[in-house]
Amino acid sequence: MAGGAFMLTARQTVSNLRSLMKSIFIYGITGDIGQRTARLLSEAGHRVSGVARNENKARALRDQDIDVVLGDVASASAQTHQAWLEGVDVVLFTAGAKSDDEAKIRAVDYQAVIHSAQAAMHAGVGAYVLVSAFPEAGRRRETTPGFECYMHYKKLADAWLVNSTLAWTILRPGRLTEAAPTGRVQAAAALPYGEIPRADFAAFVADAIRRGAYPQAIVEVTGAV
Repeated sequence: MAGGAFMLTARQTVSNLRSLMKSIFIYGITGDIGQRTARLLSEAGHRVSGVARNENKARALRDQDIDVVLGDVASASAQTHQAWLEGVDVVLFTAGAKSDDEAKIRAVDYQAVIHSAQAAMHAGVGAYVLVSAFPEAGRRRETTPGFECYMHYKKLADAWLVNSTLAWTILRPGRLTEAAPTGRVQAAAALPYGEIPRADFAAFVADAIRRGAYPQAIVEVTGAV
């Protein structure tokens, strides 16, 4: 990726999504970014699937022609992960423990990344995209032990993936907001920490997956200024 900021318009995103069709499996598909990204890719004609623990949330996505299996990413066996990923072109990992319990954070935000990435290698998945965290997240406010633990395991997961043989991409969003989308973001290897509307980040993730953009790159993403 060239230095400086990359500007992406909503029109470019939609146009790009209409090209090569892919099969994408999403960990965290019932989460906010996971759902938004899944819908964008599915509406553009890609084959989208994922795993969820909640049957009601899974059913809502199935009603939108998105295939969701029931399972727990924290406790799934290597064989289960691999079965989920057979025939998949791209894995998107955007799951999170959403807990202050270290065991749960480690299981979801670190170990599940390793287990799914190993399964992706065995299943012949072409690309692995991980939604991570800005190193500066929360630095200028009072944080909790749970948040510090979360950041610790996020960094460990990043480091493991970088040293793997996968075609990995790590995306680090700024603070996600409910603001109306602008259709424009900036992305670079290093950016000042800032905010980004959730819809804009999901559109960026979908576009990066569609284009196979940023292989072997860590990309920070914020709203356009």
